[in-house]
Amino acid sequence: MELQSQKLQTVSTVSKNLGISTRMLRYYEQIGLIESKRKENYSYRVYDETAVRRLRQIVLLRKLRIPMKQIKDILDKQEITEAIIKVFQQNISELNKEISDLSIIRDLLCGFVKMLEEKTNIKVPFDLLSDESITNMIASINLTKNHINTKEKSSIMKEIVATEKIEIDPIEVQFGYDLLPLIDERQGSNFPERIRGLKRKVASDIGVVIEYFSLIDNIRINPKSYVVKVKGKEVAGGEIMPDRFLIMEALDKPVSMLADFDGIETKEPSFGLPAKWILPANIEKAEKLGYCVIDPMSVIITHLNEIIKTHAHEF
Repeated sequence: MELQSQKLQTVSTVSKNLGISTRMLRYYEQIGLIESKRKENYSYRVYDETAVRRLRQIVLLRKLRIPMKQIKDILDKQEITEAIIKVFQQNISELNKEISDLSIIRDLLCGFVKMLEEKTNIKVPFDLLSDESITNMIASINLTKNHINTKEKSSIMKEIVATEKIEIDPIEVQFGYDLLPLIDERQGSNFPERIRGLKRKVASDIGVVIEYFSLIDNIRINPKSYVVKVKGKEVAGGEIMPDRFLIMEALDKPVSMLADFDGIETKEPSFGLPAKWILPANIEKAEKLGYCVIDPMSVIITHLNEIIKTHAHEF
């Protein structure tokens, strides 16, 4: 009776009114941020006024760049506490530092423009090191994770949207030596772009913004393997055959058919399903037989997507 007396909104209505995807709403439920209900004789999920009000607060806090874990801590508290104040103070401190550093960058760039405009007719090389005071000022800048774009983390790999000062990266992927050509942009790989696409997809699907990835080589691990760490803790890994393709059974085919196809037996890393690594020459045959054929890079990207969804509450 109490549920019937309240004004209830369907998932689609809430999604439209608040500009939140239905996938994001499901994710919020999975991590315990909100709770939906089911009306009697009504098969669809609905949200009561309390849930909608809570969602509005989540939207506002996300726009203020408050991390999901802190949002949950804030909203779960029954009263205003010093802990809530501390969260906002911490974010204010980070913003003040960013504003200061960005102001320095703006002033330096304005100075560069003015200097260069005066020298456009003079044939001299561009040299930032010619003015020690400027180089010292630039070296003192330590932008936080929200404004740094890239940095070099290892001898051959680029880190995507990284920060110079953070000690533990949100997501770190270590690659064995044999996998480096597969992911190294300088060797023609589009893996960094695939990572950027993955970040956009995650943000759209579940509303979690992954600020940056660390992609590094590790000669101490199996040459064909990769290891994924979240907040410094190893959470998953896999082994890739960079010169082969992964095939899996289609849903309408018996598992026994996979055993008849020539290849190296393995487990698909994202879901642990039976699979085989096959030579490129056998791709056409596998596709004609209805197998799902996956390139090595997509195997890694799919696994990372599942890992992020599993550990999204930690970001």
